[in-house]
Formats: sequence, structure tokens, C-alpha cells
Amino acid sequence: MVKKKINKKRFIYIFAILILIIGISLIIYMNSNFIEFQDQGHSLFSLEDYSRIDVGVRDNNIMLKSNCKAIIVTIPEDRSLSIESALRNLTDIRPSIYESTKEIVNYFDIELVYVKIEKMENNIYYSKAILSTKDKILNLDMRPSDAIVLAIRLNKPIYINNYLLDNFGTNVC
Repeated sequence: MVKKKINKKRFIYIFAILILIIGISLIIYMNSNFIEFQDQGHSLFSLEDYSRIDVGVRDNNIMLKSNCKAIIVTIPEDRSLSIESALRNLTDIRPSIYESTKEIVNYFDIELVYVKIEKMENNIYYSKAILSTKDKILNLDMRPSDAIVLAIRLNKPIYINNYLLDNFGTNVC
């Protein structure tokens, strides 16, 4: 009976050491892959090949402008009104989803780092909102119009992929 207890304890110790070795190996492997990722010039927060943009609204058109290049996109009236209200810092009698989201973000100490308009596929633009807390980062897929309103309401920068500006933008200077 004593021998079975010793064997059981020995098994638990060996199993725990094995788990520890596997865990350390995984940490080293993952860290080396991340270092290699960074050495290749990548970053989780890289804005290489992106330009900061200013946003303007006229009727149902939004202008995404960087320097002398701009992309002008026609959007539904409700979205253009939301962007225009955010640009003018107007609020309605009742809070919009954007104002409520702003309150939630501020209350829970979440930071919107920035918004990136990344690509266009099948005439649809795609964007990401980068949100962070003390210990977590969220790369959230959002409609560009929603992400733009949120960034404006929170006074955060908006970036666009240079490929989009170069290939779909027009000279506005």
C-alpha cells in the first residue's frame, strides 16, 4: 500500500514536470515566432502603408482625405447623418448607439487606439477598430461608417490603406 502511494506521488510529480517542460517549450516557441514576426518588420500595431485621413460629409457622400488624395463614397443617408453629427459634436434628445458605445468604452476604461480602413472587396470597404484595455487587445471588424463615427466621437485617428488611396482616390488639390 505504501509502495502504491509512492508510485502515485512519483507519477504526479513526473506528470507535473512534463507539463511544465511542455509549457516552457511552447512559450519559447511562440516567443521565437513572435520575435521572427517582428524581425521581418511586422507589428501588431503597424501602420506601415497607411495614411491618416480627415473625414468630411456632403449630402450622402463621405470624403476620406489624406493630403491631396481623397476617396469619395456614397453611403446611406442615416450613416452620413451619423458621421455629420459626430463631426459637429451634436447629440440627439436620446443617445445614439455611438454615444452609448462611447459611454461604455469610457466607463470600462477601454481605449479605441485607432481605426484602419483596410481593403475593398466586391465594392465593399472593410475596416478594423483596434481596442485595448490594460491586458487585452481586440482587433474588431466593423463597417467603416460605424468605425468612423466611433473614432470621431472618441477623438481617435482614422487611417486608410495607401493602396486604396492610390487606386481609388482622386486628386483634390
